[in-house]
Amino acid sequence: MGRDGRPPPGPQPVLPEPLLRDAAPGYLDNNERARIGGTAWFPDALDELTVPHRRLPGPLVRHRPPPGAHPLYRLADYLEQHARTERTLVCPPASFWDAAVRHAHTPDELTALGQQAEIRGRYRHAVHCYQRASAAGDAYALFLLAERRNGAGDHESAAQLYQQATDAGHADALLDLARLREEGSDHQSAQRLARQATPASANPLMYLAELRMQAGDHRRAEQLYLHAADAGDTRALEGLARLREQAGDRHGAERLRRFGLTAAGDVEEPWT
Repeated sequence: MGRDGRPPPGPQPVLPEPLLRDAAPGYLDNNERARIGGTAWFPDALDELTVPHRRLPGPLVRHRPPPGAHPLYRLADYLEQHARTERTLVCPPASFWDAAVRHAHTPDELTALGQQAEIRGRYRHAVHCYQRASAAGDAYALFLLAERRNGAGDHESAAQLYQQATDAGHADALLDLARLREEGSDHQSAQRLARQATPASANPLMYLAELRMQAGDHRRAEQLYLHAADAGDTRALEGLARLREQAGDRHGAERLRRFGLTAAGDVEEPWT
């Protein structure tokens, strides 16, 4: 169980005793629960896990807590190394997530825990973590919560959260809000937001055009590339050429690269 309390690679974590106590039942099967019974099993288990054996420490090593704090434990180094390689893709039981969420306190802890829950498909726990972290002022947690809402199809809530993350200082949230508006066919808002989010040297029309390309919306991508070309972005010609190649018009793509566009947005005739 303790090895499932690991965050992503970084400093060796310490685990408070109440977290271990709350999470432990999920690691026991019915026979084990029936066998241990009573109330003393958990202290006895901790004593057994911390006893050295053949000059090696037990699986858990006691860690000195701050004055007045609960007892702390960390994994023995050999078990920590094993856990990083053998249990990376093992998903802990529900009791672990419930306990970990309950005993995480800082926004960084909650956000990291939420990400670990999310990559394992435990979205309810991930959302709970992000909500608590964002309530404490974590802009990145707001962004992750917006991503999760968007992934669940709740686009309006996602848009509100992207805006809140932007207001809280998260740099990427405004571009994602622009993407959301573009996907919802609110092209005017999308262009306005992308213009706010991109540096002065970049063309927001190109960003939106690439998004539509990735989504397979070639007609809208072509419109945006044409607008970008009219605004003086020469990269738009390559985007238009790629569209023609994907449509099977290799000759038209090559002509576009060689001769450019007319004022009407058509491929220019050969000129000398």
